[in-house]
Amino acid sequence: MDLREKLISLAEAEASMWADLTKNGNRFDGVPSEFEELRIANAETLYDITKNQGWPGRSLVGKDGSDAAFRIASRSIDKPELMKYFLTAIKEAALTNEANEVQEAVLRDCILHHQRKPQLCGFFFDWDQNGEITLNVGDAILANKKRMALGLATIEEDMVKHKNEVAKEPGVKPEDIKDRQKQEDEWARRVGWRSS
Repeated sequence: MDLREKLISLAEAEASMWADLTKNGNRFDGVPSEFEELRIANAETLYDITKNQGWPGRSLVGKDGSDAAFRIASRSIDKPELMKYFLTAIKEAALTNEANEVQEAVLRDCILHHQRKPQLCGFFFDWDQNGEITLNVGDAILANKKRMALGLATIEEDMVKHKNEVAKEPGVKPEDIKDRQKQEDEWARRVGWRSS
């Protein structure tokens, strides 16, 4: 199996397991240890690849291989330092068209989201105390300008799309919002996103 095939296979294994969790309505019943272990193993494999030869960009593994590498990076949430490392690698790769600016923006917002800091573009929605979909973004006008420059829909358009998806998919909205937030806070402290 060459590097391109390996990256695609790793990313597809994660996507398949996540799809099963979502389909069964278990998305917020606590992440199974085997799924967390898979994300960690994939993140560490991608780190080894990136450390040895740089970000696996388009010229090395093709667009689909590079996109698979990004999907692994974007799911490396159990390893904050690795996700930050991947952001730096993608940022450098985007300068030479080996990655794209949307991937860089998504990964940056993912990091900010897990740090409970305002996002720059507003890619990650969450639930407020009342069970309503919310978004922690620093400046919505500036975020929309950034999104438009990247060829993306506005925050408002994305919010409508996200609400429609939530209405259709089982297991998307947690039954107990407070318990879900407590689980997420405990996880974030355990893996190192937040200290308190």
